[in-house]
Amino acid sequence: MKLGIIGCGLIGTKRARAAAPHPVVAVFDPQRDRAEKLAAECPGARVANSMGDLLAAPLDAVVIATTHDQLAPLAIQALQAGKHVLVEKPGARSASELAAVHAVATRA
Repeated sequence: MKLGIIGCGLIGTKRARAAAPHPVVAVFDPQRDRAEKLAAECPGARVANSMGDLLAAPLDAVVIATTHDQLAPLAIQALQAGKHVLVEKPGARSASELAAVHAVATRA
């Protein structure tokens, strides 16, 4: 399974390191230097220029390891793009945000 990592800080880096044998093929972080650092640790990974760029990459699943306010919206975007999603806990800031993720996941 080819993976993308969204959020290249401490948790995204931990998830990338634990991904073997699945290759990390693309990474994205608004702080490009973080993405470049993580990509350098993942043979063959490229730095995506945007979330849309990452989702257009030939990958099967994404790991979303961002701040809590971004978890649900990014999970929904990735699900709508047809990707499997691992979203870090808490998954959303509220039950209603998580319910929206669940609804999209159920349809996807």
